[in-house]
Amino acid sequence: MNRRVWNRQRPAKDQVVLESFGAARIGNKAAEAERIWEEKKIRIWVWLKALSPYIITVILLYVCRRQGEAGQYWKLIVQDALLTLICFICYLTVVLPAQRRFKEDNIEIEYKSGKRSFLLLIPTVLMLFAFDYAYCIQEDRPVNRDFYEEAADEDIGELITKAAQGEKGLYRTEQLGTDEENAANLNRVWDMDQYLTTVYSSSYNEDYRRFREETFGLEEPFRNYLMMSAARNPVYQRFMGVKYVLSKEAVPEYELIESKGSWKVYQSDQVSPAAYATDRVITEEDYGELEFPYNQLALLEYAVAGENADVSAERRTDDISADIKSVKGAVEQINVELPGMVAEEENKKVYIGLPSLTDRVSAEGEADVSGGGARVLFLRFRVENLRPREDVSVWVEGIRNKLTARSHFYYNGNTEFTYAAPLEEGQESIEIIFGKGKYKITDAEAFTGLLPEGKIDKTENQKERLYQSVFQIDRKQTGGKRIEGTIDVKRPGYFVTTIPYDENFEIRADGRQIQAEKVNTAFLGFKIGAGKHKVQIVYHAPGVKVGKIMSVMGLLLFVFLCRLQRRRY
Repeated sequence: MNRRVWNRQRPAKDQVVLESFGAARIGNKAAEAERIWEEKKIRIWVWLKALSPYIITVILLYVCRRQGEAGQYWKLIVQDALLTLICFICYLTVVLPAQRRFKEDNIEIEYKSGKRSFLLLIPTVLMLFAFDYAYCIQEDRPVNRDFYEEAADEDIGELITKAAQGEKGLYRTEQLGTDEENAANLNRVWDMDQYLTTVYSSSYNEDYRRFREETFGLEEPFRNYLMMSAARNPVYQRFMGVKYVLSKEAVPEYELIESKGSWKVYQSDQVSPAAYATDRVITEEDYGELEFPYNQLALLEYAVAGENADVSAERRTDDISADIKSVKGAVEQINVELPGMVAEEENKKVYIGLPSLTDRVSAEGEADVSGGGARVLFLRFRVENLRPREDVSVWVEGIRNKLTARSHFYYNGNTEFTYAAPLEEGQESIEIIFGKGKYKITDAEAFTGLLPEGKIDKTENQKERLYQSVFQIDRKQTGGKRIEGTIDVKRPGYFVTTIPYDENFEIRADGRQIQAEKVNTAFLGFKIGAGKHKVQIVYHAPGVKVGKIMSVMGLLLFVFLCRLQRRRY
């Protein structure tokens, strides 16, 4: 082949090579572009997963900024969340630079743990200091040092321990003071043998809450409806078996038995045992016919069972009706004039006169004032808050009821203020403090009555009273979730407790399982025959078995993920 032909063919070969090379370069660029896009998608997905909790938190804080007390601090909280979000972005982009590693067609992004990860703590600590300062400079927020030391006084624990451990029966021991002290002592237990009527928890017993607020009608002194405080109502103290009260001030119907420093322990023998047997039973239907305050006093004379309650043949319907009328006969309605409108910028104290007992006897000629215990004023009225952004408070003889501002997160809805205040002998007026605000007072009702005799004795008269047979607790076998003891039942009837009813209780009498029932509309009880019985009450917490299974599964899953992580890297 001559040189001219060879030279003429050479460009053709070079062209093929160049075209092949160009196609390869184009293919490589396409692969590179696809790889970069896949990498970007992974980066975007990683960032979205990492940042979504922070973004959602900021959005929720803004949306809920006007709910409850968060309205006062939402700007500060949002600033904290935004600052944390910015710091986290810096952490992802600076502290943990991405290192790319390719395995075949899969693209992974690994982050090396930086030694400067502690930088994330800086904004958190700074915001804690800032938030704490903004929160505590308010006058009503800081806890006074003297108040704290007084609330945590060791003398309180010593006195309560001595009273609780010295008691052989099953009764309650409570601490009673100012509203602020009562709030500080919610859920405070000084000794394992101390039993309370109070609770402050989101996992409360709904039947017990409804009983306090609706069925019985207790005062509600706090803004938060979850705060079930110690009550000053003497009927409720008797009903719930509050035998010992620790206080600085004298407690009506209680006798001083011990003191140390400024604290005193008072005792009452008029209260109900926490568990007893009786045949003085009325049905819920009969009880439901009673209005305030007869519904309160009836619980000191009779136990309330379900609609299918077994009523002794000796206590026919006519007798029960007569008993209910006797409760009504122990109460006298009186006229107490309250202002229809209150518009005050400061709390205002007034004294309102009471008609004397002598005047009522002479005017009506039939009032029965003989016997009984302390004289009690029962007062109830409705409140309409005309400034719904502010709280409304009214004190009667030192007992406070409060209606929360409508915007409060735990709005208590307490639009009906109810009081039961002990009166001293010959007392002719009551002290009422109308809290600041603008509100209407309507539908006021007032009564006075004498509490029935409640002392437990071993005479024949005790058989005709409510607490006919008292449960004797076995302290050695009782503890934790178990209560054990014995009872000598005089007549068949009901075993009644002041323990809030729950379907998870297991009851055994003489080793035989008994069907639990709801008594007094909210408490644990069951039918029981005459004779001596050994009673066991055991509570089985719901979800314990499921919780154990889930815990074991979680542990196994954790071990599996750890081994998988080690194999992967």
